[in-house]
Amino acid sequence: MRSDAQANRDLVIRAARRVFSAQGAGAPIDEVARQAGVGAATIYRHFADKRALIEYVCLDALKTTARMAREVAEAEADPAVALESYLDRVLDWGAGSTLSAVLGELSLTEELAAAHREHDEAVGALLTAAQRAGAVRPELSTGDVSHLLACLARIPGEAARLRPRYLRLVVDGMRPAPDGARLPGPAPSHEDMEQLLFKAP
Repeated sequence: MRSDAQANRDLVIRAARRVFSAQGAGAPIDEVARQAGVGAATIYRHFADKRALIEYVCLDALKTTARMAREVAEAEADPAVALESYLDRVLDWGAGSTLSAVLGELSLTEELAAAHREHDEAVGALLTAAQRAGAVRPELSTGDVSHLLACLARIPGEAARLRPRYLRLVVDGMRPAPDGARLPGPAPSHEDMEQLLFKAP
């Protein structure tokens, strides 16, 4: 791919992430084009239709967050610090709001299923390390982490500046209870999250 074509593709992907996060999957392709500073025809040269663009954005979010999890695991010796760093990086990047915006819009393909497994394995390794260190509740799952990130990511407008405050509350709430009390109900499993994210076949 020529460098100018790749640059336009990158602009489209970043704009799509912003637009779908703010307006949902029903946002018009023309708005993505406007925010990317390209024509709609440029988008269709890279993606067959809006569904293909949404699928790519979802894949990109899952793969990027998996990579972030692996990077912080390598960079941080303290598992608790690594997990908090991961949460902070994902919120800055915007993956939680992107995935929340496209819930139930896509059918589960082999590629999406593989990206979702890769995500859960990478985040699960971070979470398990923090649990073994006694820094995080043992009953938490990767699904819990994903739900908490989605809640934080959806803080609207000007209130988004308060995310660091609420992230601190979330991190404190993830620590084991002093009396050993566990959270009520079962933790969401990989399969539960898959059913939430994707349409039934």
